[in-house]
Amino acid sequence: MPQKILVSKVEDFNDEYKVSLNLDRFEATEKKNTVFEEFPFDKKDANYEKKSAYYKLLTQTLLKSLSEETKISERADYNLSDFNLYSFLQRFEDIADHRNKDSKTPSKREAYEGINFKDLLDNLKKVTKGFNKPLYGIWADKIISKEISYSDLQNVTKESMRTIERLKEDGKNEIDKGQIANVLYAHEAMSQVWKSRKVTWIIGNFIQAYREYKYLQSLKKATDTYIAREYPVAEILNTTQMEMMKKAYENTDWSYKSKVLQENEKNAKEKFEKEQARRREISAVAEKMKSVIDNNATKDKITNEIAKKLPSCIWNTKTQTNILNISITKNLMQQAQKANETFDELVSSGRNKQEQMVDYVRSVFEKSFSLTQTLGYNEVKDQLVVAQIMTDVVLKNISPVALDPELSEFANGYALNNSRKFESVAQMDGIENAFNNAKKEYDDLNRENIKIEGFDDNDKKVVVQPIDNSGKQKESQVNIKNG
Repeated sequence: MPQKILVSKVEDFNDEYKVSLNLDRFEATEKKNTVFEEFPFDKKDANYEKKSAYYKLLTQTLLKSLSEETKISERADYNLSDFNLYSFLQRFEDIADHRNKDSKTPSKREAYEGINFKDLLDNLKKVTKGFNKPLYGIWADKIISKEISYSDLQNVTKESMRTIERLKEDGKNEIDKGQIANVLYAHEAMSQVWKSRKVTWIIGNFIQAYREYKYLQSLKKATDTYIAREYPVAEILNTTQMEMMKKAYENTDWSYKSKVLQENEKNAKEKFEKEQARRREISAVAEKMKSVIDNNATKDKITNEIAKKLPSCIWNTKTQTNILNISITKNLMQQAQKANETFDELVSSGRNKQEQMVDYVRSVFEKSFSLTQTLGYNEVKDQLVVAQIMTDVVLKNISPVALDPELSEFANGYALNNSRKFESVAQMDGIENAFNNAKKEYDDLNRENIKIEGFDDNDKKVVVQPIDNSGKQKESQVNIKNG
């Protein structure tokens, strides 16, 4: 069954394009190592032979098709406006691909044998430039290049002249414009041919030259007769397509642009779907954090992390830990979960996650700032530092930051590093200096957390207390805390 489908594809292709492509020829051509100058392949390419053979058969078949489409005929139907190089290439590739798959030993092959599609299409335009001229120009070129002879035109135009004369003798008023066009186009073609013949050629090919000249004269006589009879000679010549391939190239460009557009739309859709999936993954923070927040161990962990990082104040660490345990940590965790829910809702609806994290930080930072006095901090600068410490710990443990490393900046002093976005938190004038001083102290605190070797065996940690910038005596400069 697959072989029958392939045979049917080839037959349809041949009917459509007036060629005789066959599978045996396809296979035979692949064994040859011929490359057209229009597409110089790299001989070092491992797929060189297949590429060159594919390209050769493709272009040979295409040129044969266009030759048949523009060949002089009694039908006098010479129209390439429906031709499309893109469609031709697609159908040719379809046959090549099916032939490989249906063979007894199918090989691993790339589409178009790995030739870049756009480059291939552009080269097909170059190859077919010889057909992008008036029909009679194509005929003239073929006679000059000896692809056809003047007799190929003569055999058809003789019959065309007879048809025209029969209609005249029968007294019929109808005019066969197609037959008239054959004579007119042949006249134009032979005129171009004769102009190209040099004296040396005429002398060396006297008999052929004489016959071509006689044929040209018969065409001129017929043309003059049709003009005298007031046949639409001027109309036919004026409506001649001066660029036979113009419409075909337009069709090709339109198809390619449509292909690119479809691919872009497909890629955009796939990107959108991936982004949606990513958003759904990211925007499930509240759900993922619920069990973490409900776990008492999380509350203890956050409490201890905050307590270890707090700067010295009127309360000692034990008192601050108790205060955190009683109300503050739970309050902050509840605020974070509300922020998680808001984050999920807005990010899943399309808002940028980084933009939403700014609001997230603000909500937790504001709540943290409002609780700093309870921990024993009365100066705005100290309150800002402590609010940042609590915000960092909460974000690292139970916010989107805990799930997405790309958001880590928001749990590392973000509010103090971006003070202009958070100046409204303190609700007072002249807050800029307080933020600057707070940032300096926050940075110093991060540098002063020192681990002293030798205490780990006793499960003890030594933390160097921060320097009191106010000059006041601290409880102690070194506290030994039992883990």
